[in-house]
Amino acid sequence: MRFCSYFFLVIAFFIGFGSQTNAQQQHYFDSLRIVIQGQNDTLSVKSYNGLSWAYKFSYPDSAIYYANKALALSENIGFTKGKTVAMNRISDVYIKKGEYDQAVKILLEAIELSKQNNQTRILLTSYRQLGKVYERQGNLSVAMNNYYRSLRLADSIQSTIGIARASLRIATAYHKLGKDKIAEGYLNYAIDEFAFQHYNRGLHAAYVLRGDIYANENLLDSASLSYQTAEQYLAKLRDKLGKGTILKKQADVLFMRGQYAKALTQYTHAAKIFKITEAKRNLAEVQIALANTYLTQRNYTKALEMGLLTLEQSKEWNLLNEHKNSHYLLYKIYKEMNRPSESLAQLEEYQLLLDSLLHVSEDWRIEQMNKSFELEIQQKENELNSVVIKNQQLALASSQRIRNLLITLSVVVTLFLLVIGFGLHKSRKTNKLLKQAIQDKNDAISLISHDLKSPFNKINGLVHVLELQLTEPSHETLDILNQLKTVAHEGLGLVQNLVDVKALQAGEYTIKLSDFNLNDYLQKRVETFRQVAKSKSIALTFTNAKDNCRVVSDANSIARIFDNLLSNAIKFSPKGEAVTIDCTVDKERFSFSVSDNGKGVSKKEIDEIFKKHQTGIVQATGTELSNGLGLAIVASLTHKLQGEISCISEPNHGATFIVTLPNLQEQNNG
Repeated sequence: MRFCSYFFLVIAFFIGFGSQTNAQQQHYFDSLRIVIQGQNDTLSVKSYNGLSWAYKFSYPDSAIYYANKALALSENIGFTKGKTVAMNRISDVYIKKGEYDQAVKILLEAIELSKQNNQTRILLTSYRQLGKVYERQGNLSVAMNNYYRSLRLADSIQSTIGIARASLRIATAYHKLGKDKIAEGYLNYAIDEFAFQHYNRGLHAAYVLRGDIYANENLLDSASLSYQTAEQYLAKLRDKLGKGTILKKQADVLFMRGQYAKALTQYTHAAKIFKITEAKRNLAEVQIALANTYLTQRNYTKALEMGLLTLEQSKEWNLLNEHKNSHYLLYKIYKEMNRPSESLAQLEEYQLLLDSLLHVSEDWRIEQMNKSFELEIQQKENELNSVVIKNQQLALASSQRIRNLLITLSVVVTLFLLVIGFGLHKSRKTNKLLKQAIQDKNDAISLISHDLKSPFNKINGLVHVLELQLTEPSHETLDILNQLKTVAHEGLGLVQNLVDVKALQAGEYTIKLSDFNLNDYLQKRVETFRQVAKSKSIALTFTNAKDNCRVVSDANSIARIFDNLLSNAIKFSPKGEAVTIDCTVDKERFSFSVSDNGKGVSKKEIDEIFKKHQTGIVQATGTELSNGLGLAIVASLTHKLQGEISCISEPNHGATFIVTLPNLQEQNNG
């Protein structure tokens, strides 16, 4: 009797939860607490897990409290399923609060326990949750792997909702990779299944993603309509964080439309919700948006106050990207306030994160070039000597065979030897001329490379000075300055590629290991290409790995590999497209990838693009120059670092270049 009454009360709770008023919902909460008090069985565990699920959308502390009670009680009575469900509930709250390390730890334990007990439904949820953690950290490749695991498990047990939820997460990952066409296929499937099952939470999340895709394509009316639809489904749920997210996204649309006053109201409301739900990254992002809106309205006092607050908080919370953006925001605010010293200080802090200086001096580069050409001369001499030796060996072999021939063939042998002698004489003369030509080329290129870099660097410096001095430059002036930056950037890249390929050919390229943060280092490199990408209206999206992603490798070689890949991605992307950078780090290896939405490369051509001077396979989409050395340098440096490079591409579907390298941290420690 007790079991039946308890069962129907639980059912009533979950029915009421989705459709009743707050007062009625609270009645169900209180009823469940009364019933489960003093119980010590599996039904109590399920009730605690139910309360945790209900509270996680608005009261994370309460959700953790009830999930821990379910976990403790499950361990006491040996209820494995209740334990794994509780662990998933706890991880969900950790994800919402941004405590990713704790979430990963408990999810890995839940996955192992679910495998041991054949709990497929719980296992597919754990994989989906684990993918969400890696997605939030910017590790989209690992996230996608876990989402597909969840999808396959859901399909194996024919769980329609499980398939739809995994499809939604896959669509989100593809959107963050800049592949919205692929994302829409998974998204449409998820929406259809959620609608058929009347799953409001899934529909809410799906329409939020649809709004993001429309906003990315600047279809503001469609984006706004999608967010409104998401809000309608959200109204049936108790989810404060979801409400804050919708408000922030709607404010973004208002800002893009120039409705700044309404955007401020929406941003402010969202910030309050993020404070309550302890969503630190969301709070920092919306505060930056607030400050930027105040700046647009010339309310410098409010903008400065919000910018300084976000700078302090992002530093305290170790939010690296938001910390960097706060410096740039303050640079703009101080510049608008005509406070050049503070503006310059903030710009310098910002540029520290985006430092693009080479790790070796210009003199070292010139020295490497000289050495490479010296070795090239030696190599040519060796090749000529090899030809001489080969000819001599042929002559000796011929004479040995001719010894047994009739005396009448001696004349032929004599003539043959005379030809060989003439060839040797001619080879020596050619060798002398070749050595002189190579020496002349050596001197000329050394001088040219040094002289070329100086004006390019001066152009960058002068443009920077002009930007600081011009208070209200015209659109035409800004366009000229941006073109100067792009020309200087491309010119330096071409000269540097020439230097690198000569050093590699000569075997004088030096590997210098150092310990550095790969995430910060690559992000600095990305920022040096912002202006080049902006000239083609190309968005650069960097998906972070995880905090403190230290690696030991040759930072300079990684910079050359990464710069060439990113430069090519921008070069071969049509205007208005996106380029996505992904980064993954573990103890033994690390990798990074660069994806574009250009014309792509066929399977037959993939092997050819890594060869030197291959410039005709894919044409640049702008006026960019190319000497065909970039990918050859990438392949050579990757192999020199004992790594691997691969290309995933199809014609008209873009290309993704993935570089995987050994993390020498353990070796370095030893």
